[in-house]
Amino acid sequence: MRDGANLSKSIDELTEQMNKSRRSYPKSELSSANQQHKNAEKFPQERDNIEKTNALLAFEDTFNSDDKTNPYSKAKMNDDLKQLSKQLSKPNNQKQAQALTNSILLTGNLQHQYELNINYTSTMATSKQLNESGSNKNLTEESFNQSVVEYKRNDAIFEPETKQLPKDELGLPKFVYFK
Repeated sequence: MRDGANLSKSIDELTEQMNKSRRSYPKSELSSANQQHKNAEKFPQERDNIEKTNALLAFEDTFNSDDKTNPYSKAKMNDDLKQLSKQLSKPNNQKQAQALTNSILLTGNLQHQYELNINYTSTMATSKQLNESGSNKNLTEESFNQSVVEYKRNDAIFEPETKQLPKDELGLPKFVYFK
C-alpha cells in the first residue's frame, strides 16, 4: 500500500515537471518516466488480479472434482443429498420426516445456488483474463527499468526558407493546378 502511495506521489511530481518543461527532450524523458511509473503502479494490481482469478478457477476445479472427501466438491454434496434421502425412507416420526424433507429441499437449493455462483464467477474471471491479457501481456519487473529513447525531429520542414506557396490578397494560399 505504501509503495502505491509513493508511486502515485512520484507520478504527480513527474507530471508537474513535464508540464513545466518547455524543451522537447526533457519533456519526452519525463513523459517516459511518468509512463514507467504508471506501469509500475499497475504491475502489483495486475499480479494480484491474476492470483485472485487463478484462485477462483482453482475453486471451480475443486467443485467439479469427484473427490467425495472435500466438502466443497459437487460429488460430496450429491452424496450428502443421497444420505438424507436414505434417512427419509426410514423416519422415526412425522416431525423427523418433515425436518429431513426441509433439509433435503434446503440443501438442494443451496447446492444449486452454489453451483450457479461458481459458474458465474469462473465465467467472469475467464472473460476478464481474456480482456486484460492484451493490455499488459508482457509486463515484467524488468520492463519498468527501460531507458528513454530520444527522438530527433526534422526541423527543416518548419524553417521559413522553404518554398512558400503563392498567396492571394487575404494571405490564403492559391490553388495551383498543373496541366
